[in-house]
Amino acid sequence: MNHFEIDWDPKASVGKKKDLLAKLHNAKWTLDSLLIVIQALKDPSEQVRKSALDSLMNFAFLDPEPVYVSPVRLLMFFFLTFFKTSGPKLAIFNLLLKLHTDEADHYLELLLNDQFGECTDDEYEQFLEILSKAERPDIVSRINLSELPKEKRLIIQRLFKPSQVKGPDTIQ
Repeated sequence: MNHFEIDWDPKASVGKKKDLLAKLHNAKWTLDSLLIVIQALKDPSEQVRKSALDSLMNFAFLDPEPVYVSPVRLLMFFFLTFFKTSGPKLAIFNLLLKLHTDEADHYLELLLNDQFGECTDDEYEQFLEILSKAERPDIVSRINLSELPKEKRLIIQRLFKPSQVKGPDTIQ
């Protein structure tokens, strides 16, 4: 299996896109290959999306050198890549809360400290409401007020006591 650099051209014809995806079947998979397939999964053409899905299945099940990706990383990958609506994001957030693993807790901390910048204020408020009912003070204590924009700090102030989070106890 050969490794080669390939670039995804979203303006290419459906045929060229499908040809490129077909080449991935015989290539050594890399993160770049996976990113190309992900871009193809978002393509407006159903034919291209189907080819991308076929390539992804080939990668996942037929590659003699499988690449292990933890389920938590995969969840975060989908959270950051595909889900642009609140419903799936909330479901993943809730699932991460229930996992109680170091890796899941790490990603929760990053999300709650707005390190990805992927959440609207409304989504952030919904995350915090879920968190306030989840009885996870260990996660609440990881929120660092000094790293958050004012709007998000105000949401936290409304839902949690100052002693529950890091940072100044007053919102400036």
